[in-house]
Amino acid sequence: MPLHSGAWARRQGVGPQPSDVGRPGSMPRDKTTREAAADAGRLRFSVVDTGSGIAPEDLPHVFERFYKTADSTGSGLGLAIARNLVLAHGGEIEAESAAGRGTTIRFTLPLEPTAGTSAPP
Repeated sequence: MPLHSGAWARRQGVGPQPSDVGRPGSMPRDKTTREAAADAGRLRFSVVDTGSGIAPEDLPHVFERFYKTADSTGSGLGLAIARNLVLAHGGEIEAESAAGRGTTIRFTLPLEPTAGTSAPP
């Protein structure tokens, strides 16, 4: 069941922002779709773009700090920060991409705090 669209997620600063998805190689004209849903005690988020995708050899590294390719315009920090935030709240994050077909970033967060995490004030 959908909870909110991308506008809500952007206002809340939740998860990867549209400028982060599909790096390296996203172009401003690429379409970005964001979705959120609740399921089995977890919130599920996805951010999908229709950009040029991420090369298979780069995909395992997209969550590493400062990882960039020669044609990247970002800092190499966006997805690394997103990963650390998601993990700190007991969630999981993954990237899926195919060259020429875009990129999907999916992450989940528990609805209730888990051991080792704290509830927001």
